[in-house]
Amino acid sequence: MSSSRLDQAERYRLHALYETGMSMRAIADALERAPSTISRELRRNQHARHYLPDHAQRISEHRRTQASRRPRIDAERIAQIEVLLSEDFSPEQIAGRTGLASHEWIYRHIYADHKRGGQLFTHLRKRRRKRRRRGVRDGRGQLTHRRSWTQRPSVVEQRSRIGDWELDTIRASHRKAVVVSMTERRSRLHLLAYSPDGTA
Repeated sequence: MSSSRLDQAERYRLHALYETGMSMRAIADALERAPSTISRELRRNQHARHYLPDHAQRISEHRRTQASRRPRIDAERIAQIEVLLSEDFSPEQIAGRTGLASHEWIYRHIYADHKRGGQLFTHLRKRRRKRRRRGVRDGRGQLTHRRSWTQRPSVVEQRSRIGDWELDTIRASHRKAVVVSMTERRSRLHLLAYSPDGTA
């Protein structure tokens, strides 16, 4: 039995059979599909606890479109991610600041690496943060002449010209290593710079 996604005609048949109260296994037999395919279809594509074939088709097509737009995670990106993990950057930091991959993908990669005998998982261990006395402000990493993004000119917001860059830094929790993320706002060109000791 096939386990690939359903087409629109099959979704109409599924809806008709499901409305009669037929079991998922019986529906799977009727459609010559794996029971897991029917179960997944009903779980992922219901709307307000009802299965509507037109709605299910739109959701499925939207997911396919979104998946095709995601950048391919090639060997170079994986190598960059693994370097950052080895410096104890969290998957959330890597995903949020660099855009190399989603944090879900990074966690899956770590899990797969662990199953192969890898050690990436050792960099996920939680460490206690040093507590500061209440009322004491930590000024580390603060820029004295920093300009808030709310103060930038409207032309920057419109992304109508080339040359406006967004910069962000990621620092490992207990090391000096820093990654600088640079994004050109109009072209969306994305660059990363790595400093093992936190200096230029």
